[in-house]
Amino acid sequence: MAPGASLRCLPTSHEDLEDALESGEIDLAIGYFPDLVGPNIVTEDLFDHPFTSIVRKDHPTIGDTLSLEQFLAADHIVVNQQGRSQEIFERRVRELKLQRRVVLHLPHFMSVPQLIATSDMISTVPFSLGAWYANAGLKLLPPPVSIPLIELKQHWHRRMDNEPAVRWLQTIVAEELRDRDPALAMSADYAKSRAKAAAPVAGRSATTIASRLR
Repeated sequence: MAPGASLRCLPTSHEDLEDALESGEIDLAIGYFPDLVGPNIVTEDLFDHPFTSIVRKDHPTIGDTLSLEQFLAADHIVVNQQGRSQEIFERRVRELKLQRRVVLHLPHFMSVPQLIATSDMISTVPFSLGAWYANAGLKLLPPPVSIPLIELKQHWHRRMDNEPAVRWLQTIVAEELRDRDPALAMSADYAKSRAKAAAPVAGRSATTIASRLR
């Protein structure tokens, strides 16, 4: 649609994101940014995304369902990534006063699927990550507790309302993502898997991307 355009994705901390939008360093922030609520920040809802628990397909003690007892008895991988989506799940664990054995903390998701597929560990991640790696020896199971959904939005500075190129990009993002969870493109059995993964979910923010149209 715009063959002369290029995009640059920036890993920006949540603390610096509002200033980056204010200065024009970033044109558009897409993801879960619950603190991005400044008076000059415009926000548009895109979609809500669930969590899933992932284990290897031939796990010796966990079959096609995951009970709370199995969940608490397993060894867990926890991702402490720069984005904020995982804090939704971790906050819920603390609210319920659940005691898990966390054997590995990681700063990103990249190695989680490989580690899960070759061990008896378990991890709870955004559903899209599990769907993306479902063919890598993993199975997706509904978490045994209700978890609020990840609310994904796009944000921009009010000044960008007068920038045609950025407004065009915002429109494209909305058309592609609003109420159309992109995990749909990651799994052939998406409808069935999402219904199963979302079954215990109550309430209503992935990897986050800050995009700059140049």
